[in-house]
Amino acid sequence: EAEGGSDQLRKQMQKLQEQKNVLEKDSEQLRTRIRELEEENLDFAKQLVKIEEVNNNLTNLYVASSRLHSVLNQDQVVDIIKEITINFVGAERFALLMRQKESASLDFLSGEGFDDNEFPAHISIEENEIFKQVIDDQDIFLVGGSVVEGSNDPMEPLAAIPLVIHGEVSGVLAIYSLLVQKEKFETIDYQLFSMMAEHAATAIFSSSLYEASERKRETYRGVMDLLLK
Repeated sequence: EAEGGSDQLRKQMQKLQEQKNVLEKDSEQLRTRIRELEEENLDFAKQLVKIEEVNNNLTNLYVASSRLHSVLNQDQVVDIIKEITINFVGAERFALLMRQKESASLDFLSGEGFDDNEFPAHISIEENEIFKQVIDDQDIFLVGGSVVEGSNDPMEPLAAIPLVIHGEVSGVLAIYSLLVQKEKFETIDYQLFSMMAEHAATAIFSSSLYEASERKRETYRGVMDLLLK
């Protein structure tokens, strides 16, 4: 009887140990799942912050774009484009380059972060692989690697954004360094650049038409004044 009782006790102990092992395994699985959920929640929170930031940027870009289309003076248009590039793109050093119809060069119009005469007045399109690609493809160029250090070479921008109007590239916004702490360009940057370029190209084109019209009107007025004297 003593032996029978001992065997029964051992079986009960073994069963309890097995149950304990199962509980410990389940407990470890639960702890692992809790850690995974915490990481997922953290990622979700980060995504929400990023989405909120993007929404704010898009709202601010909309407001700035409304200003962009409310003026017809080209100098004012260029100033607003520069403001957008600094505030919403976070660019520290950049150049706005314009191209006359079917011209072989890009002409420096305005920029930020370069000393006087530091940026070339004209850049040959055929001699620069990045600008040629951007104009031929009519698509944005974004450097694939790190953007932390930026670029001091006018021929090697971190990003080159074509300003396309009526199927032709009228100019390029070239970015060389960023104010924001960014390791590399992301998909959202491409989308932001695309939206900005569309508004900028339209505003510059409209201001050019307006100024050409004003010049013709002044010329016509001068001719009429001479005829009527």
